[in-house]
Amino acid sequence: MKKAVPIIFAAVAVAILLLAVLPDRNESDFDVDRFAALPVLEGGRFKPIDSVARTTLLLFRGKQTALSPSGDRIPATEWMMRLTLQPESAASYPVFLIHHEDVKELIGTSNANQKHYSYAEIVPHARKLQELVQTIPQEQSLQNAGQREMLKLFNNLIIYQRLAFTYRVPLLKDSVQAEYGAFMQALKDAAKVVGEDSKADPDEPALAKVSSYLRTYSSLSDTRAVKFVPTDGTASGWLNLSESLMHAMQLGRIPELTLDFAKLSDAYAAGNVEVFNATLQEIETHYASLGGGLPSDKVHAELVVNHLQPFGIAMALYVWVFIGVLVAWLTLDERLLKWVFWIVLLAFLVHTGGLLARMMIQGRPPVTNLYSSAIFVGWGAVALGVILERIYRNGLGSAVSAIIGLMTLIVANHLMASGDTMEMMRAVLDSNFWLATHVITISLGYSATYLAGFLAILYFVLGICTTRLDEATSRSLVRMVYGILCFSLFFSFVGTVLGGIWADQSWGRFWGWDPKENGALMIVIWIALVLHAKRGGIVRTPGFMNLTIFGNVVTSWSWFGTNMLGVGLHSYGFMSAAFFWLVLFCASQVAIMLLGGLLPMRRWRSKASG
Repeated sequence: MKKAVPIIFAAVAVAILLLAVLPDRNESDFDVDRFAALPVLEGGRFKPIDSVARTTLLLFRGKQTALSPSGDRIPATEWMMRLTLQPESAASYPVFLIHHEDVKELIGTSNANQKHYSYAEIVPHARKLQELVQTIPQEQSLQNAGQREMLKLFNNLIIYQRLAFTYRVPLLKDSVQAEYGAFMQALKDAAKVVGEDSKADPDEPALAKVSSYLRTYSSLSDTRAVKFVPTDGTASGWLNLSESLMHAMQLGRIPELTLDFAKLSDAYAAGNVEVFNATLQEIETHYASLGGGLPSDKVHAELVVNHLQPFGIAMALYVWVFIGVLVAWLTLDERLLKWVFWIVLLAFLVHTGGLLARMMIQGRPPVTNLYSSAIFVGWGAVALGVILERIYRNGLGSAVSAIIGLMTLIVANHLMASGDTMEMMRAVLDSNFWLATHVITISLGYSATYLAGFLAILYFVLGICTTRLDEATSRSLVRMVYGILCFSLFFSFVGTVLGGIWADQSWGRFWGWDPKENGALMIVIWIALVLHAKRGGIVRTPGFMNLTIFGNVVTSWSWFGTNMLGVGLHSYGFMSAAFFWLVLFCASQVAIMLLGGLLPMRRWRSKASG
């Protein structure tokens, strides 16, 4: 049986990988996959409508799936199809997640256990919600939890209403095609009136009818609305629905794609699968004819990444690696440790694939915002951990790679709920050269500091809780931590200097005592202090490990904490929800330090000597 254990672990890892490439379950006869691939211009970049659906649901309920009225989970694109083509029927889908009692009371719910609410349940209270939102202070630090959730719900309602009329207008006629036909007829009638008498009365019925249509259509205009109608093959030439209908007044006809989506919407509302799927094919052909005007390769790549979810696969593999290391240590199975190394390498490759795919889609270096920094910091730590495992072959590198890889991807997963993770760059960061130099080096410094900190934690865990911390393992850990700290010091120092040069070019000064700059300097000073303390014999091994663990606190403050101050030129990544978790993480590091520092070594199970 023992011989079969490594094979079982490898088989499960392969199964995790294969499950990800299976097509999504789609029970609808409508061609949901083809609809998911439709390109749109939203937030300043081209993407598949599938990305809009997933990002929207992450904002609404923190997940990339929706709930049907009966409570069944449905794919994001299927919900988006219903919302954009038949918004009346989507109103009953409970997609808004509400926790706070004040917000539930506003909605008038009597079910305290209910968490998800539909648009139809909320919209009767929208005016009251708007009045309350206007009384909420703008500064986040002055808002309580109920006010923050109220504000979030109000913003989400706006997004919902904006998306509901992406492809079709509110109907004055029986169908979207009849609506557009009547609109064009009204335009022709009005043109005749104006042509016959240039001093026509504005109350002329033909003009009044056109005015009614235009008031309705112009109310849909929003600079943030999803654009889907290309006019001249450039990004600036794409129009949203309102703009395309206004454009009809100049052209004398409604753009062909707008009419195609009207046909699509009518077919969907009528349940006509054959016409729906055929129209989707025509729309796809129309977009394909744009040639170089549309970055089809990037849109397709994003759709594939959405389906595969490489970081989700990597998370599952990291969990499996950690379990594998524990089993190998408990059973003293050296053969299993070797197989686990290959699984961590597999997880690292999947992690790398996701990172490269994002770079290709964005056309940017790997770190462009807080989300991507979490992905990259974890990737850097895993890369270093794999190298350590290759050198020492004792499971420590694999274990710590799995822990940091998993933790950073969990952080990234939570950051996804704040919106599009491939959003357009903030002006202060819009430089591929500095993103590829300063940001990369400083992020590698974070990776190495965390790796050293978690190796130090492993030292105490193995020493206090197990008998595995023998003399050889202790020496290995010291060498690993010392070497990784040297790596971190180099990259943190170089990254800080490069940041100063970038600041000099952008803001006209090398150093401004900005919280983020101070945080980077704190890491450099702290690592230098730890290395000097060890090199000078000021601390023994437990003290050295404790100082290294505190590096996790310093790095976390520099990475996330400085943004929360809301001051300085780097306060572009504020995440109020992260404050609790940041404090909890730092408290856990201090608790481990106290345990390792105060518990006499004679009470350690391993009784390892420093």
